[in-house]
Amino acid sequence: MFIPKKDRFLRRDIIDLLEEETDYVTLAEIKERLGYPTFHAVKDACHLLQEEIAMLYDPYHLEMIISVRGGVRLNRYDTNLQKLTENYNQSSIPHHLLLEILDRRTISVEDYCEKNFISKSTLIRHVRITNSLLRTFGSTHKKITVSSEIKIRGSESTLRTLYYFMLAASFDSLADFDGWDEALHLTKMIFAYLDLTSLDIQVQHLAFWTFVCQKAVGHDFRLLPRDPFRADKSFYKFAPKPKFLINWQDDDWFLYLLFFYALTYMPMGEAITLTDDTLFAATIDHWFQTFKVFYFEVDQEQKKRLIPTLQRQLQYCCMTQLSNNISDLIEMPSEKMIADSYPIYHQNFQDFWQLFIEGAPLKKAVTGFKTLAFCDCISLTGLSYFMPTIVIFIITEATVLQNQLIQETIRSYCTNYKVEFTSNYKQADLLVSSVTFIDPIAPHQKLLMIRTSLPKNDLRIIYKEVQIIAKKKSNA
Repeated sequence: MFIPKKDRFLRRDIIDLLEEETDYVTLAEIKERLGYPTFHAVKDACHLLQEEIAMLYDPYHLEMIISVRGGVRLNRYDTNLQKLTENYNQSSIPHHLLLEILDRRTISVEDYCEKNFISKSTLIRHVRITNSLLRTFGSTHKKITVSSEIKIRGSESTLRTLYYFMLAASFDSLADFDGWDEALHLTKMIFAYLDLTSLDIQVQHLAFWTFVCQKAVGHDFRLLPRDPFRADKSFYKFAPKPKFLINWQDDDWFLYLLFFYALTYMPMGEAITLTDDTLFAATIDHWFQTFKVFYFEVDQEQKKRLIPTLQRQLQYCCMTQLSNNISDLIEMPSEKMIADSYPIYHQNFQDFWQLFIEGAPLKKAVTGFKTLAFCDCISLTGLSYFMPTIVIFIITEATVLQNQLIQETIRSYCTNYKVEFTSNYKQADLLVSSVTFIDPIAPHQKLLMIRTSLPKNDLRIIYKEVQIIAKKKSNA
């Protein structure tokens, strides 16, 4: 969540670009490759990033170098960008406003303006930006309003899940927040009560959700009878509320457990049990029917393994109502990277998704489901599913065992593609030889001369040729 620029995030995009490079990149090249910013915007953003990185990180972990002649280079060693994310979030009024209004639900306009040294007109402008951010999250039923007070409207369950999401996406820990120690302690007690084993990092992550629910209970934010969470609640049986959650209502506990379950932090059928599987049955059946059209028919054993995952994912989507473009706001695998590396798979999934959402029985369950559905498809097929097979013949002056080592090295280097090896060169698409090859080859075959030591340059040449052959076969 770095600086927005024409619906993009300039500083994040610059970092993403630099992390793909091992050498300096000029400012002009950054401008050209990103497409949308001006040269001066790139220059300013790079210098600002350099200052922030120098302030937040030891140069042995993260360093940004700007050379007058060479351009810009990012050196990152064994660290992530969380500090950089937090630094921007804390200085962003719309982001800060959204966190504060989710925490308190109602804020005095006079107090907020005085505290943040802004006028009411400036506040109104930032509220518009914040509401735009809410829409980006897919939160169409949530809106911030301004009169003498700043208020946020929306169902209590969705406000809590949004607050959790905002905190978890922005911070590694809430150690500086009032109530964090209590939330962490309660989370450990809940894990013990439910007899769940976990890593400390899992406890800390779920403590974000405990923190949100404890805050809501402390402020007496009630789950009203018409809250949409209640419609889903009736399909489950919940473990009794522990006695140490003194101030929590049963519904606070039920919501806590249901989201806990949707986050896949607990085993099936323990603290929460699905007693009626009709809630998402039609949507799940539609998912498998659509998958059959574009991939293959899933057998009963595979369905048995995947259905519980789909069940939780759809419950998560119902509770969060996040948009499908949420990857613009948080770190996750780039769709562009997948589209570039696996174009056939990516296009096939796009077609699958379009047909799936057109016929999805329960629309609220598929809001924000796209990325999860993509992961589900990959779990059944692997990304190379639609890749054509490239057959390679290898001949060198080395022994048979050494040739096997060469094969495995090539297979590993060409892991994005389906590569098979043959002992009959006439069956091969690509012939790789370290000796003078005198036998006749067919017009469609390609012969590459390599060194038996297989230096990196040879591997790159082989990879490039595999890429070319795969593209030809895909377009045939």
